[in-house]
Amino acid sequence: MYKRAILVLLLLVTIVSAVSAATVGQALNYQGVLTDSSGNPLNGQYTIYFRLYDAPSGGNLLQIRFRSVQVSNGLFTTPVPFDSNLFDGRALWVGIAVDADPEMIPRQEIRPVPYALSLRPGATIAGSGTTPVLNLTKLDNGGKGLNVITSGTGSHGIWGETTGPASNGVVAISYQSPALWAETFANKTASISTRTTKNEGRGVETYNYGPNSRGFYASTSGTGSEGVYAITHGYGSEGVYAATEGEESDGVRAATTGNASHGVGVTTIGRGSIGYYARTSGTDSPGLYALTSGVGSQGVFAHTTGTGSKGVDAQTSGSNSVGVNVSTTGASSIGVLAATMGNHSKAIVGTTKGTDSDGMYAWTNGSGSNGITAITNGFMSNGVQVSTWGYQSYGLASGTAGEYSTGIQTETNGQYSAGVFARTSGPHSNGIDAISTQASAIWAETGRSDNKYGVQTPDIIRALGYETGSSDVAEYIPVNGEVSPGTVLVIGADGKLHTSTTAYDTGVAGIVSTAPGVSLGAKEEGNPGEMPIAVAGRVPCKVDASYGPIHPRDLLTTSNTPGYAMKAQPVNIGGVEIYRPGTVLGKAMGTLESGTGTIEVLVTLQ
Repeated sequence: MYKRAILVLLLLVTIVSAVSAATVGQALNYQGVLTDSSGNPLNGQYTIYFRLYDAPSGGNLLQIRFRSVQVSNGLFTTPVPFDSNLFDGRALWVGIAVDADPEMIPRQEIRPVPYALSLRPGATIAGSGTTPVLNLTKLDNGGKGLNVITSGTGSHGIWGETTGPASNGVVAISYQSPALWAETFANKTASISTRTTKNEGRGVETYNYGPNSRGFYASTSGTGSEGVYAITHGYGSEGVYAATEGEESDGVRAATTGNASHGVGVTTIGRGSIGYYARTSGTDSPGLYALTSGVGSQGVFAHTTGTGSKGVDAQTSGSNSVGVNVSTTGASSIGVLAATMGNHSKAIVGTTKGTDSDGMYAWTNGSGSNGITAITNGFMSNGVQVSTWGYQSYGLASGTAGEYSTGIQTETNGQYSAGVFARTSGPHSNGIDAISTQASAIWAETGRSDNKYGVQTPDIIRALGYETGSSDVAEYIPVNGEVSPGTVLVIGADGKLHTSTTAYDTGVAGIVSTAPGVSLGAKEEGNPGEMPIAVAGRVPCKVDASYGPIHPRDLLTTSNTPGYAMKAQPVNIGGVEIYRPGTVLGKAMGTLESGTGTIEVLVTLQ
């Protein structure tokens, strides 16, 4: 009965509403000519069936729609509301049947509107000049200018690739809200992930000029999440680079509350690279501000392994500026913890030039806390290195108030290492200035007996007073043979000291010291063949009372007992009792009635 429907226009999206500000519909406008088997145009009401296939013959029937249409002189027009999600870029065909007639052959291929080609998957939209390639405007509250949803593995919501000079992959501008908002819900995923492979390329670059503006703002709450995660491998690259000029502005400000969280975590591998670099010039603008409150959290954690690398390098030049300012209140907390392993590396470097500036300032309030902890393991490495040039500036300022607290505590175990090394060149400047009101200003201990000293200097030590736990002054002098503490020695013909063997020997030189309070002539490498000989003060001395009981105030001299002193007896010369000149060793301060023993003697050679 019917012959065919001739396709005039297909895949034309129609406007289905005529009111002001109407939205665009998604129906396909189908126009055609309907004739009988002889080619004569038909008139009347007919039901036309539209079937959507994915092949010109056979294939899958994707959807079927029917429309009751009015035909006039063979002509008809009708919208066909196919589901828009079926038009995903694949080829499609429409099969047509009228009333009970079989489907016409061939099927009609759906042809694209020419400009719609630019919207197919993988299409390229080309632009020129300053005209936007794609311009989206959304005025409704809560609306989205561009909404991209991806679910495939390795898929990207937005991918921007540019090759022209000074071009940007993505540019976002906003006047009253975040220019770019990124949110992720999956574990170990990044809200924003960027990668650069060219020299001097930047993953993210932002410019802000308004008050209280933020170059980059990241907020995370999931366990193990990172606000900013940057990895660089190129030579001279920077993980994060922040430069601010406004007053009270922050280069990078990080606040964390989760357990085991990091305010700023940066990892760099390339030679000469910088994990975190911040430059500020405005008044009261910190280069890095880190605030943490979670258990085991760290404000700044720096780990370097490259030769010549620096964990933290802070340089300031303004008056009253501080290179690193750290304040902690939690128990067992650490203001600054830096560890380096490379040779010639420095755990912490602080350089200041301004007046009243501090290279590093650390304040702690919790029990068992450390203001600064620096650990180095490399050859010729420095735990903390601070250089200052300004008037009344301090290389390292430490203030403690808790019980058993220590202003500066250092531990070294490498050869030729120094616990604290201080060098100053300004007038009236001090290498180390230590003040304490209830404990020792400086406490030094080696715990060794191999000529390693708590304090050692090749220069002069000046003090208003000097106290020592021991009570004698000794000098290292060459000694013949092995002698024990308390032994009385005399000067031999060879110029060395020998054990005394004769009574009233005028060559008496002193007593071998047991634990000298002051040692003269000590050498850093030790004193082979020499012994500390007490020349002043109180010292234990071997005595023999078989020559006469010994009591306090008795003068002592050498005896015939090798290495032992005895009570000196005066001689009568012209009716006057005198002691032999040059034989008196010292004065007894203890008692020995008989036999041999050891008593304290006040050395007074005469």
